Amino acid sequence: MSVPRKSDNAVQKIFLATLILATIAITPYTSYEPFNSPKFFLISILTCGFLFLLLFRGNFKNFYESSRSVFILTVLFIVQSLIILFMGPTLITQQLFGVNGRNTGFILYIILLALLISTYVFCTHKFYYRLVISLIITGLLNTVYGILQYFGLDPFNWTNPYNPVFGFFGNPNFQSAFLGLASAPIWALFFDSTIVKRKRFLLLFLASLNLMIIISTSSQQGVIVFVAGFFIVLLVAVVKLPRISKYAKYVGLSTLLIATLAVLDILQKLPWRSILYKESVSNRGDLWRAAWNMAVEYPLTGVGFDGYGYFYRQYRDLTAIVERGVGTTSNSAHNVYLDILANGGFPLLLIYLSLLVLVLKSVYIGMTRSKNYDPIFTALVASWICYQLQAVISINQIGVAAWGWVLSGAVLGYERISRSNQKETEHVKHEKIRKVFFGATAGVVFGALIASPPILADTNFRSALDSKQIESVLDSAYKWPQTPETMFQVAAIFRQNNLLDLSAQVAKDATTLFPRSYENWELLTTLSNLSEIEKNQAYSQMRKLDPLNQTIK
Repeated sequence: MSVPRKSDNAVQKIFLATLILATIAITPYTSYEPFNSPKFFLISILTCGFLFLLLFRGNFKNFYESSRSVFILTVLFIVQSLIILFMGPTLITQQLFGVNGRNTGFILYIILLALLISTYVFCTHKFYYRLVISLIITGLLNTVYGILQYFGLDPFNWTNPYNPVFGFFGNPNFQSAFLGLASAPIWALFFDSTIVKRKRFLLLFLASLNLMIIISTSSQQGVIVFVAGFFIVLLVAVVKLPRISKYAKYVGLSTLLIATLAVLDILQKLPWRSILYKESVSNRGDLWRAAWNMAVEYPLTGVGFDGYGYFYRQYRDLTAIVERGVGTTSNSAHNVYLDILANGGFPLLLIYLSLLVLVLKSVYIGMTRSKNYDPIFTALVASWICYQLQAVISINQIGVAAWGWVLSGAVLGYERISRSNQKETEHVKHEKIRKVFFGATAGVVFGALIASPPILADTNFRSALDSKQIESVLDSAYKWPQTPETMFQVAAIFRQNNLLDLSAQVAKDATTLFPRSYENWELLTTLSNLSEIEKNQAYSQMRKLDPLNQTIK
């Protein structure tokens, strides 16, 4: 006998509710970095709990048989990630959790892969329908918060140098990109012929709200993603819906023309002044070249998970220094694919691209197999493509990346269960309920254990700063997992308060633990209580880490 379907419904609702919560999670009153650390914590708990649940339910029994390609690439991704972790030039402790404030290290990439697998394995039509609705709801929550920020009604007193409309991501670029991505499923449902007129007007209203907030962020990538999502859905609709199929040729040509003009406009190859071009486009070229240089130097492992920032100064070229200045650096290539290449080498990028090829294959098979318009599959596909588009010019932000990997698994899974001979996932038997509950609990506990160190350290740092106690601030610099960023901040605080001995102590310890921490070496050269020999040693290390910088003594 099978467990009643309401048991599966409960599991799905918990998963999706936690995914929504993880995307919008912020901790403004307890964390120094209130955006990424709580998202990392909740995403890890969700994924581990769900993964353990599937393992104990036996959903992975036929994983290998259902898709050997996905299984093999999963194993290869994990193996290559472990090789990078232990053989990459960046320290293991830095690779585990990634750069402080971003947390896109080894653990996150394994979590993202687990999200993809879980979404792929636990596949039902109802689950994917709810996933689409959840994406729309998450976008709506960000839009509502964006409206409050736009009108100066934000309940939190942020200190933020960016545009004030940054949603739950802390950055207007991520806010606009996510809202563009979340608008694609709105258009997919809008063209569904079974939708009543009242709901269609509601969907149009939601899309308009999203666009309004996207524009208010002054971030153009959101506009590009929003428009791309609309035309992707429109192309599918005019091909699949008989009532508008006569316009397919015109829509196809218009889409091609608009896409071509957009690219030429960004590249400033049109006779009029560019609308979409921003100086950041040229700046990204500098970052991309540095990523390529790192990959060429470390082709098999890259520089290590989230190691880009520790190697950027060494592998940037003279053009980047002349155009951006010697002090301008970055801890990301601002391109997800090049980040994977620089941080993980050619093998990891090849494995990742192979996963994306499998998703593209599922898109092609699913679209060609179905003769009718499927709003859910269209929504999944359009949203997935929108994520890949923004990934070309964006950082791998946790709240956005989680949806990108979930959508990959959803497209793969939806196409699999849409085959005429494919049955949906079997339900767990009654005698396994206790075992399943234990598995889910064990997963949640495991996820909390592996993800809690960064958020606890961040909370401790915030608490230490608020206390204004020297001992507490000093202790926060050495809380595990230690990071060069936190140690630099503590050393800088001590220097500003003329506690030069403590500043030197923390900075020296930072350079011992993290010899590629340029900022801490540089800080040592500014301390008057250090000898000239010690300062010259610091300058020597700075020249090694930044060989083209002619301003170093």
